[in-house]
Amino acid sequence: AQYRIQFATKLVKEADLSPIASLAPNARIDGLADWLGVVEWSSRTKMALNGAIRDPARLALLALCSPEYVVSA
Repeated sequence: AQYRIQFATKLVKEADLSPIASLAPNARIDGLADWLGVVEWSSRTKMALNGAIRDPARLALLALCSPEYVVSA
């Protein structure tokens, strides 16, 4: 898990997050699901993502480490 977090952190630092950052904060969670190919976030993951809604980099990091993305990736 620690390696996954470190790798996701590196990806986020190098990523173009403008597709997510340009969305209104209330549209970012659904937009991120589309961007990452996640069909639906669980209620627990949505709650965690909501805590980072105003920080696109943190939001992307949490999404990359989420069970929904890890299982589908």
